[in-house]
Amino acid sequence: MTNNYCVSSVASLVLLSASFGLSASTEAHKNSVYWDAYLESRSAGTDLYDSSFLPGNIDILTNFSYAGFERGEKPIPTLTSPFNQAKSDFDSATGYKVFKVDDYGAAADNKKSDKQAIKKTIKAAEDYVSSNKGAGAIIYFSAGRYLINEKSDMRFINATDKDAVANEQVIKITKSNIILRGAGQGETELFMSESLYPIDNSKMWTTPRILSFSVKRAISAQTPVTSEVISGTTKSLQVKSSDHYKVADWIRLNSVITRHEVIEKEVAPYKLEKSWTALNSGLKIHEYHQIKSITKNKLTFYTPIQVNIESEDSWSIEKHQPLENVGLEALTIRGNWQDKFKHHHRSADGTIHDSAWSLVVFANVVNSWVRKVTFVDFNAALQLRDSAYSTVKDITLKGNSGHLSLQFTGSFNNVSINVDDQSATWHAPGFSHASSSNVHFKTQFKGDTSSDLHGAQPRINLFDNVKGGWVYGRWGAAVSNQPNHLKGLVYWNFENIGKAVKDFELMRKNNRYGRLIAPYMIGNHGAPIHFASMKPYSDYTHSIAAADYQIKLADQPQAILESAGQPVYPQSLYQAQVKLRLGYLPQWLK
Repeated sequence: MTNNYCVSSVASLVLLSASFGLSASTEAHKNSVYWDAYLESRSAGTDLYDSSFLPGNIDILTNFSYAGFERGEKPIPTLTSPFNQAKSDFDSATGYKVFKVDDYGAAADNKKSDKQAIKKTIKAAEDYVSSNKGAGAIIYFSAGRYLINEKSDMRFINATDKDAVANEQVIKITKSNIILRGAGQGETELFMSESLYPIDNSKMWTTPRILSFSVKRAISAQTPVTSEVISGTTKSLQVKSSDHYKVADWIRLNSVITRHEVIEKEVAPYKLEKSWTALNSGLKIHEYHQIKSITKNKLTFYTPIQVNIESEDSWSIEKHQPLENVGLEALTIRGNWQDKFKHHHRSADGTIHDSAWSLVVFANVVNSWVRKVTFVDFNAALQLRDSAYSTVKDITLKGNSGHLSLQFTGSFNNVSINVDDQSATWHAPGFSHASSSNVHFKTQFKGDTSSDLHGAQPRINLFDNVKGGWVYGRWGAAVSNQPNHLKGLVYWNFENIGKAVKDFELMRKNNRYGRLIAPYMIGNHGAPIHFASMKPYSDYTHSIAAADYQIKLADQPQAILESAGQPVYPQSLYQAQVKLRLGYLPQWLK
């Protein structure tokens, strides 16, 4: 993100980069000016922003270093392997009890559905962790293929019964400290032969995921925030009363900001457009934090507050009760999607191309992970929704091309690392729905697709060392939920492996879709990407009375550019920020 307290004009930023001589021919190893400014802006002895720092004509990028499992400070737990040879019922590495699905009636490679046996295993594991405080469970699948959605599983579900559609057809994990693990990618396979019903047949996006690690968000009383905060400067808040909170509680920080002067900053240098009805009605922001200490009515968290909190807006906190320490790892999940994909389409037999084979969702979870999992022949692979401080690592997506790959949706401070989308999904990994402070690091996808920015107010997110294509038509979002991404999107050392692009419109004229607010393109390289100018867009938008541009925008690129055609140093913004904060680069991140 750019912090709102130091927003400068795009023109001055482009000129500043030029003045530093950061060109493809001369500056292969010099620091990015944004990295230098970030270093200079840190408060002495901390990784927080120093509010007395004078940034001049450059924005200060967000501190993304807290993204991931346990804020990036601990590795994902290592489990004993293989469990099918273990003499004990407990994992020696974690102390978790092992529940083998084969002991509850599942059997690999026998051509019969294992769905009910898997549900029985989960029930036993959940009963165990519920009855034993602090205990954990591993649900283990031996090598072989397990059938998780056959015709026999669907024949008793009435497609018009929304409760049954939403619950009965899904395999759910609803307790903390439960890990679902196979014998390895390519060793254990969960095969979904039949597609799922949507909850609302008129809405193609309502098909649930076959495997769900989730708990329903518990709405609790709102506690007003009484202090003002400058983004990135503190980990503490003053609240009206701390009586209902204790150390280690999770909270959700919320606001719907209706002041147009604040909303305008999120789309600067552009103006609010009438068709962006959701944003015009309010900027929706939420963050998730864990309480480290309480002093009277002052709450201190483990992580910085990433938003500006001003007294003119209504800010509050509420208790958040997520799943914690749940994981999925070491297996392959395969759908049965075989058709040629068409966006927002149904086949003659009713198959929904967007979502028929939807595989995994993590919803309302923290400190959790998906690791060493392969997704094959899917319409929608993996989503982290309303989740925080979780890691997706060493993931492969392949098979027949489908709709959605990996989305951070309404989520905060998550990271994906080493995601390889070989399937050329319509929407490559990306962000949507008020997601902020998330990172896709070392993601790669095909050159004929593009990263997904799905609208509904995502802000301040990072694509770091991502490799893929740069094409039109791959951002989602209804017109009412535009722009696709608000201010603060960073592409750091993006490599375009697709075709060269001329006059790419991040803000599209003569089209109802495609609105991306001035992303930071820092060190983008590979096939050249040339961006269209802001001026024709502002002229056109003013001419049709979609927004008021009495003062027209300058003739300058629609992106904020530094070192176009040449990577910058440090190679990874995320790694560099983590190393700066901790004083070392954790082994798990090397």
